[in-house]
Amino acid sequence: MSKKTNTLIIENNKFDEISISDIDLDDDRYQISLLQEDINFIANSIIITGLVNPPLVKPVNDKYVVISGLSTIKALIQNNKTTVIVQNTSEDLSDSHCLKKSITSIVSFRELSNAELILSIKKLNQYLNSDKIAIQSKNIFNTNFNLKFIKKILTIADMPDPCLNLIHGGQLSIKSAERISGFSLEIQKTFLSIFFKIKASNSNQLEIIQNLFEISAREKTAIDLLIKDKHVFTIFDANEMNPGQKANKFRDYLSKKRFPSIIIEQERLNKRIASLKLGNTIKVLPPLNFESQLFNFGFTAKSIQEFRDRIKTLNDSLNNTTLSEIFKK
Repeated sequence: MSKKTNTLIIENNKFDEISISDIDLDDDRYQISLLQEDINFIANSIIITGLVNPPLVKPVNDKYVVISGLSTIKALIQNNKTTVIVQNTSEDLSDSHCLKKSITSIVSFRELSNAELILSIKKLNQYLNSDKIAIQSKNIFNTNFNLKFIKKILTIADMPDPCLNLIHGGQLSIKSAERISGFSLEIQKTFLSIFFKIKASNSNQLEIIQNLFEISAREKTAIDLLIKDKHVFTIFDANEMNPGQKANKFRDYLSKKRFPSIIIEQERLNKRIASLKLGNTIKVLPPLNFESQLFNFGFTAKSIQEFRDRIKTLNDSLNNTTLSEIFKK
């Protein structure tokens, strides 16, 4: 007596065993995840516990397209498997529905990154307009997004391809991307090339953008020409500095260029501090960017005698009129 086999069908999906060679791994129309998953871990997990979550695929012509579970398929390939149990959807299932399934399969486990959110909305916009994405956002993303937010994301999504990579790598924030998205393609490319070379915090990114626009307007010079300055080139080309250090150097350069009067005053103040002749053992730190009146005086001492010497030097400076001038800056 032969055994009866049934195909299990759940929510219009049926579980089938198919050849991995029949899956088009290059077709990424439904792929949203930008997370680099540990394929070795997944491969070992499958060996030990078996396949827990079968990939979801859709038949397209004579191939299958992955909706979710690409990393699982890669892990099976690493395990030298030639077949895989999949959830096989109907070939009549719309692309928009498949894309929604792809997004929700990730959202059910974790939050989307900013780059994944942009990519999701960009792909959805091929099938749904902004209003419909906003209306359906709770069901797709498990978060309500208003129409204004969706339009902002789509504006960022229209920027050149490096933008998404920079956002994914943490080198460009959503706010910074939004700030430059309204300008010409050339200006966008210029800023993207800047943030490709440096790594700054969200607030520092916005400061860099603002300073460059201010300097460009004042000097009537295009931004792409400003960053071709030899000083900027030296910063960006410094192999001994990491992207964070380059960002700090670049910010400092822009601050000096945008606020030349402050730099002149800083140099004058440094000369006055030097004239106090406090030596190398006593440090005087002036207010940062002259935004306050707070000076910091500090010294170190390894003996009571050194401590007395430092205090004496500071007391002697009270008779120096330059000290009063410093505090009246």
